[in-house]
Amino acid sequence: MTLKLIWNVCPAWVAFVALAGLVLLMLFVLPAHAQSRDDNLVSGSGSATGTGATTIISAPTATRRIYVTGVACGRTDWHCLDDLVVPNTGGGGGNNVTFRSPLIVPDATALTFTASSGVTTLHCNAQGFTGN
Repeated sequence: MTLKLIWNVCPAWVAFVALAGLVLLMLFVLPAHAQSRDDNLVSGSGSATGTGATTIISAPTATRRIYVTGVACGRTDWHCLDDLVVPNTGGGGGNNVTFRSPLIVPDATALTFTASSGVTTLHCNAQGFTGN
């Protein structure tokens, strides 16, 4: 009788331990690469008057990347941040973009913007977090 009871309880106990392990894995290990925490928040800004690349957020270490959650740019002429274009409204303009899913910058790469033509002053800032 005792052996039969152990035989029935043992699989249930193993299933419970396995389930608890999966829950812990999902809560603490898996989301670490794309989780916004206070210790990995980043932000930066830059200004430009020419057409060269300007850094907003410096490149993280070799195994980390930047996840951009928002960008704000203001200018006195046409410009773009990768494929994000601020429309030319004649003498100025701006654009604020928040990303529902973060814009992912490749590993160890800085976030930059480049004006497509000379500008009087172009300001951009961005915020997000770093992760693996």
